[in-house]
Amino acid sequence: MKEEHVTVRWEIEDGYVGKARPQTTKIPLEEFEEDMSDSDILNLVEEYVEEDFRNTVFYGIVNEDEVVLVVQAHLARR
Repeated sequence: MKEEHVTVRWEIEDGYVGKARPQTTKIPLEEFEEDMSDSDILNLVEEYVEEDFRNTVFYGIVNEDEVVLVVQAHLARR
């Protein structure tokens, strides 16, 4: 039997223009209860998206050497 799900589309909002990279999270429809309010539904969606974000989005420092040199130079002047 094919599992039914809802696909949530979301983006990282980091303040930079033009760098949108849409993401998706699939939530099994069986996770939703009949007595859930709209707010309950959205809270569950946010939980799934937040977990997906934590598990899939990473950062990389691109100027590590420069940072170390600047800090070391600053510390040497103290």
